[in-house]
Amino acid sequence: MANQPESPIYDAGVYQLEVTDPVDGGVGAVSNKPLLNLADRTAYLKLHVDNLEAGNTIPPTLAPINSPALTGTPTAPTPALGDNSTKLSTTAFVQGTVNGVLTKGVAGGSNVTLTAVEAGNGMLVFTGSLTANINVNVPATSKSWIVSNQTTGAYTLTVKTAAGSGVAVAQGKNQELWCDGTNVLLSTSDFTNVALAGTPTTPTAASGDNSTTISNTAFVFNATDGLAAVNVAGSTDVTLTQAQYGAAILNLTGALTGNINLKFPQQTGQWVVANNSSGAFAITGKTTAAGTPATVTLPQGSAVLVYSDGTNMYLASSAGGQLSFTTTSFAPSAGTTSLNVPTGYTPGAIFLEKNGAMLEPADYTATNGSTITVASTIAGDKFTLYAFKTFTVANAVQKSGDTMTGPLTLFGGDTGATAAQFDVSTKLATTAFVMRQGIQSSGITAVSASGTLTAAVVGGTVIGNTSSNTTQTLPAASSVPAGGRIEFLNVTTGTMTVARAGTDLIYPNGTSATSIAVNNGDTLTLESNGLNSWYAVAGSAQLGSAAVFGASLAGSGYQKLPSGLLLQWGVTSSPGASGTISFPTAFTAGLYSAAATTSSTSAIASNLTIGAASTTGFNFYQTANYAFSWIAIGK
Repeated sequence: MANQPESPIYDAGVYQLEVTDPVDGGVGAVSNKPLLNLADRTAYLKLHVDNLEAGNTIPPTLAPINSPALTGTPTAPTPALGDNSTKLSTTAFVQGTVNGVLTKGVAGGSNVTLTAVEAGNGMLVFTGSLTANINVNVPATSKSWIVSNQTTGAYTLTVKTAAGSGVAVAQGKNQELWCDGTNVLLSTSDFTNVALAGTPTTPTAASGDNSTTISNTAFVFNATDGLAAVNVAGSTDVTLTQAQYGAAILNLTGALTGNINLKFPQQTGQWVVANNSSGAFAITGKTTAAGTPATVTLPQGSAVLVYSDGTNMYLASSAGGQLSFTTTSFAPSAGTTSLNVPTGYTPGAIFLEKNGAMLEPADYTATNGSTITVASTIAGDKFTLYAFKTFTVANAVQKSGDTMTGPLTLFGGDTGATAAQFDVSTKLATTAFVMRQGIQSSGITAVSASGTLTAAVVGGTVIGNTSSNTTQTLPAASSVPAGGRIEFLNVTTGTMTVARAGTDLIYPNGTSATSIAVNNGDTLTLESNGLNSWYAVAGSAQLGSAAVFGASLAGSGYQKLPSGLLLQWGVTSSPGASGTISFPTAFTAGLYSAAATTSSTSAIASNLTIGAASTTGFNFYQTANYAFSWIAIGK
């Protein structure tokens, strides 16, 4: 008995025996076809199961569980953010972990705890108005975040773990934080006020750079001590390049064939310029500014310090004969007492040293600037002369005969020569000059018509000079410094009325007014408070409103004099045959005299008499009802 010759192929179907099929055995016989079909399918399935169990596929379209080699675009479920397990990580999980943004409101004053999913995002943005300092607690797992604190309110937000330490993120700032599994730590910041350590470096900015680029020691050294060679040969102006004017020292070389300009940039700076050119021609330093800015001369064979204010060039030091200090050594032979000084000296500005000891002025004579005579010398003596020579200093003036410009700040005790009396030049005035001059008006302004005065008259005298009445309007008190005064004098018969400007007020004797009349022969001095008022501080024109000159000038009135004497008067039109007259104001010290007279000659026979009188009034009697006038004097 033999087996069917099966093959590991998946037959399309299983043969069905028909009723007409003969019963026939053997290989390929009709009776064996259904069995062979089933045997082939079974062999096919077993072959594939064996390959799967062995990790092989035919063709390889399935992956084994152990170390599968996936191809194409395999997918998997995306774990929740913050998952820290052995689950497959999809690209969506990675993007969320690295670039995911969580915007979370943390308004109020309570601590906030992030879930693992929330903390799984790569960027954490916190918003809301804080009412107290708060903590934002993150899971105690290894993770990094970019944290943006967009909250408001003057309170702090600290990112930390529940049991560990954390980092306070300032409002409006972004910081990179990371957790080591216990504490939250700072990785980077906005680089504000960073305290660098060690030996940090930075690229060297181009020489002459004038921007916010960081400068390193190489840039600073070049700007303060660097040397740039500048070839000025020929007769053509030379404009300094940025690399050249970025150096502190400029060495000019080359043979000149004509006068030239050395052009500096239109920016502030200072340079030491050494003119080592040749040829009998001049070099002038100037900026590239248009017009005629100030220039400096750069003398051949000398080094000078120049500076620029961005437009003009100035000389900060002079060349030639400007050495401030020189030393000269001598080793005279025995008996020599005269020392010749080839470099010269300024008499009175030297020290002479003999064998290392400083000599007293009595030990030598030095008065002519070229020779020094010593009291005695012996063989082997060595002398050293220290000479301080005269020199000039930028922005300084000589002690006398020089002209000062610009604001000058002096200190206590400074003195000067007193100018002649009535000197009106620009010389400085000493206190002696001022005291001798006394107080005088700054000028006189005569007015003959109404007008508005300007602040130019302050400190001077305004004179009314017309028989017509005029009104002179004051300048606004706010346009005059506090304490500014104007004097008024009226020399003619016309009344000069001094009126306020706008809503300003004039205060004569403490009472407010809008104007003051200055009559013939009267004076008035007004002083501004610098704001909105003028005060009458002197002058006869204000006396009418003075308390010592109290008055009520009318048909019945009174006038008080500075001595206290009080004059009162009145007129009665129909007083009756008898009655009482009351004074306009009561006498305080007493009534000295009172008199009355009728107003008509026809009433002379009325026999008008004054009866009892007091400080407040008097009684009168007459034979008929006639009008009369009266006068009383008292105090």
